[in-house]
Amino acid sequence: MYDRGYESVLSSKFEIYSLLGASLIHFPVALFFPFAYLTLLLCLINYYILHRKSHLDVEWSKKWLPWHYAHHMGKDQHKNWGVRLPVVDMILKTSNFKTEKA
Repeated sequence: MYDRGYESVLSSKFEIYSLLGASLIHFPVALFFPFAYLTLLLCLINYYILHRKSHLDVEWSKKWLPWHYAHHMGKDQHKNWGVRLPVVDMILKTSNFKTEKA
């Protein structure tokens, strides 16, 4: 789960370029719905921050993003694709993580 590639912000260039590409592809939305585009940008930033933190602080990831931890450390890495929230996995039925009950 720990990924040294996230130790430096610049070392995760592929992910940053992908997010920048997504923001550019959606730029025409800004012309008609600027608040929607701003929301998209904030979500992309939030995604990167949470994804980076989850790969640098494994214990934090286990506690706050257990579905993402299950994606990398579970038996089937073709499940649990959601990073920020497991909503997409619930809709597509690709979730297989179990929460621990205290």
